[in-house]
Amino acid sequence: MPWQSWSRRLGAILTSFDVDRLPRTKTVSGAKRHTTNNEMELTAAIKALACLPANDVPALVQSDSQYVINGMNDWRHGWLANNWRKPDGKPVKNRELWEALIAAMGDRR
Repeated sequence: MPWQSWSRRLGAILTSFDVDRLPRTKTVSGAKRHTTNNEMELTAAIKALACLPANDVPALVQSDSQYVINGMNDWRHGWLANNWRKPDGKPVKNRELWEALIAAMGDRR
């Protein structure tokens, strides 16, 4: 079976410390065929943030994905400054998902 036909899964668990406004925990999951691990790691973070009220609730995103962590903490500033190009001049992969994740993060710090 070629790698492109594998189904990839995503999962995220949200824990709320503001139980007056949000449920204590919420699980987000999904699957997609013809995708990559990086795409699913980004999608999990996007879906998790989409469960929160926009820019109203502080969020701490924890991930085992160095791709997501480095992208949000280190790389995105350079990508934005360089019109979504990496230091080698090549375009950033998964740009649409990165843009969606940055938008989902909003003004949260």
